[in-house]
Amino acid sequence: MVLNTTLFLSSVFYLLYFCFVQKIRKIKYKEIDFKKYDLCIKNAKNARFEAFSWYLNLITNKNWNVLVLNDYQAVLPLPIQRVKRKLLKKMVVQPHYCQQLGVFYNQISKKEKELFLDFFKKEDVLQYQFNTDNTFVLDAFKEQITIKNNYVLDLSRPYNEIQKNYKKGLKQNIKKAEKATLTITKDVDFNAFKTLKQQNSVHKIKAKDYKKMEELTNAIIQKGTGDFFAVYQQNKITTVAFYIITKKRIIYLLSATNQTGKKNGATAFLMDNIIKNHCQQPKILDFEGSSIKGIADFFKSFGATNEPYYAFIKN
Repeated sequence: MVLNTTLFLSSVFYLLYFCFVQKIRKIKYKEIDFKKYDLCIKNAKNARFEAFSWYLNLITNKNWNVLVLNDYQAVLPLPIQRVKRKLLKKMVVQPHYCQQLGVFYNQISKKEKELFLDFFKKEDVLQYQFNTDNTFVLDAFKEQITIKNNYVLDLSRPYNEIQKNYKKGLKQNIKKAEKATLTITKDVDFNAFKTLKQQNSVHKIKAKDYKKMEELTNAIIQKGTGDFFAVYQQNKITTVAFYIITKKRIIYLLSATNQTGKKNGATAFLMDNIIKNHCQQPKILDFEGSSIKGIADFFKSFGATNEPYYAFIKN
């Protein structure tokens, strides 16, 4: 009788411990409840387009797991890939075309944030990027965190208010583009972007990376959440860019420009056009970077502000 009572009390203690203490669990890809996961991302106050399951599936080839709080109250996706310099060991690595991940939540406690990081520390991590709202990683990881620049522009204001903050050089570039009689169209596809990129990129891009870009942009276009835009001068293409366009955010994902486009301010002209067409809407124009001074200065010239994110590199 005493033994049975002891077993019963032990079972109750274990159940209570599991329910109230062991709140976070790691879920392998095949066991993820994608409906609950995506609902968590959708309702998160710090939601990112790149964190939705279909997007992660594309950029990781379905190689990702997730840390989950309770019944998908909060999540931390973990993209996985084999790392050559680590003898093909599977590690957590931030994938291309995905600037920020981290903990996504609507409302969680300080203790629950700490629990996420306790679990995260147990993972084999090569490099991982926490989103803007995950400031709590700064104290937790300290010297393992590098603060990265990301420039954003609030589009909720009238165009004339936004334009007031344009830098002098930017205004001159836009006038130069107007004098060059540049035109903008969406009648362009991935092949036009790829050709322009191949002809003008300083760095060689691998065929597999172009293939991934094509798969990703095709999927985004099919979902009606993005498109290619091209700038022409006298029927000759000078610039192509791809923007992700959602209810809350416009993301500057891909771009290619030739020497004529650079000379005539085609990128500035296109960006200004995007701002004109989406101003006075509750959206953020997300420039997606950059730590390179020349690019950062170009983004800042629109009056964009720095909204940093946090790159974790395991020592």
